[in-house]
Parts: sequence; structure tokens; C-alpha cells
Amino acid sequence: MGAVSGGKPDYDIGNRVKHVKYGEGTVMDLEPGPRDYKVTVDFDDGGQKIMYAGFARLEKI
Repeated sequence: MGAVSGGKPDYDIGNRVKHVKYGEGTVMDLEPGPRDYKVTVDFDDGGQKIMYAGFARLEKI
């Protein structure tokens, strides 16, 4: 799930996603980088986090 090695993730700004550590949240920003997409997520319980899509393994819910 999530991004495929720098490819565009299967979620977009405004989508709800789930992370293994931080739980559920809303994608606030999604910007392409040289190797991967930088994703800003506002997690319900974990606050706002910035992570790389390929590493974060976010799952659209």
C-alpha cells in the first residue's frame, strides 16, 4: 500500500490514511520530491507529521 518507490501514492490531499504507529489522520499536503513524495499528515492522536510516502507506508482508508 502507499507509494511504490517514488511513484505517486494512492491517496491525495484531504484523504484519510492510517499509519502503523500514529493511527488515522488526514493528508494535509503532498509534494513531489527528487526521489519520493513528501507527505504531511495531521494524525487524530499524534499531531502533524511530515514523512516520505515510500517509507511511511500510509494506507488509504
